[in-house]
Amino acid sequence: MPNSNQIEANPVTPPSPGEIVSTQAMSPLRSISVCFSKYFDFKNRATRAEYWWFYLFSIIMSFIAAIVDSSGFTTVSVNFLFTIPVFAAGARRLHDINKSGWWQLLWLTGVGGILVIIWQVMPSDRFKNDYDQ
Repeated sequence: MPNSNQIEANPVTPPSPGEIVSTQAMSPLRSISVCFSKYFDFKNRATRAEYWWFYLFSIIMSFIAAIVDSSGFTTVSVNFLFTIPVFAAGARRLHDINKSGWWQLLWLTGVGGILVIIWQVMPSDRFKNDYDQ
């Protein structure tokens, strides 16, 4: 039994005031739902799971569209449908590691895309950062 000067360690401690709980695992269906519900949301944060599950889903849908429609209209339509939410999720993902979403423009340089991928696979910043709302 601890005396009045000691505090017993609790294995399930709540986060400190500066911490947020954004690193929870997200299922593929939940991440797709969240990303489509935040279609134009370039603010806040997205976990690795949220971003990568949605990105994988967008690639799979693009391949399916390419296989189904040889004219290319469906493929272009699907890619157009996913463009904004993929960039929005990418911006939120970069916010999760305390980087500006504008860093996604490095994709336009070709080589800069490597840096963006490295950032997007980094673990989430557990503490509040400049992009928390």
